[in-house]
Amino acid sequence: MSLRSLYENISEYSDFALIGRDFSAFDTDYSVLGFANSSDKTELVLLNFNCSKDDICCEDLTLRENIILEKKNNSDLSDDFSAIVIDGQRFDFDSVCGETLECCELTRSYIISEFMKLGWKSDRLFDAPLDSLMIYLIELENKIDDLTSLDLSKKIEVVFSKFEKTDYPFAKLNLELGMEVDIPIELFDGEERIVIKNLKPLNLAECPDMDEFFQEDVILPYVEYSGNNELSLTFCLSDELDKPFKGMGGLATDDGVVALAVDNSSESNLKSAVIYSPIEPNTKHIECCLVCCEKMLDKPAAEYRFSI
Repeated sequence: MSLRSLYENISEYSDFALIGRDFSAFDTDYSVLGFANSSDKTELVLLNFNCSKDDICCEDLTLRENIILEKKNNSDLSDDFSAIVIDGQRFDFDSVCGETLECCELTRSYIISEFMKLGWKSDRLFDAPLDSLMIYLIELENKIDDLTSLDLSKKIEVVFSKFEKTDYPFAKLNLELGMEVDIPIELFDGEERIVIKNLKPLNLAECPDMDEFFQEDVILPYVEYSGNNELSLTFCLSDELDKPFKGMGGLATDDGVVALAVDNSSESNLKSAVIYSPIEPNTKHIECCLVCCEKMLDKPAAEYRFSI
């Protein structure tokens, strides 16, 4: 970012309204700084801190242990912000942008400084290390043109909603590359059903837009299946389950994490899920496991309100 870009970003913001209240939700401490108005939107600005000496680092766990921990903590809605209610008037959120305070761009620091000028201070968060703090800029669905019209001394609630369900089936599969199969798997206690159809190889060096990351052959297997379009499946190789957890949903490269989507809609109505573990070119079959399934919902499965 250049100084000119920083100046332009800062100049977008015209008005700030201080809330300055702390609260706790889902074992996480929050501080609601207030509203920030720019030329085309209103954002609610929050900080959170969810690190303690008793926290377990996922890097110290195996993949299996991490999934079990995720299943245990599946009710955690710490990032699922939905709305803010001020004296009974609800303002729904449109989008959420979050990043660690240590790595955030300078515009975020400017925004925090403006709230500090207005008197914001948090006894809970002031002494926390920057790398354990997250800043969230949450855009409202509709801009509030005049922030002075809000009576921020009234009762305020922050609303969290969960718009997805998660299942952890741990379904084991033994598949041969290129061989069509029909393996049904029930999910969510029989509420959903998928059918495994095939296992195919994907050479990343031959994929469009991937040549900048992979000059040599890197082959990932992907599973084709039929089922509800609202389902998102995560597979892993069986021998990865008891190895140290390295994350799911992407392949680490020198330039970051690459996530892939296989588009086979023109060939069939099947969906695909990539297994982010490279295999040898002469691999004939693999043992894998369906470890996680997420289902997006039209309406929230649960809604929680916290007074601040």
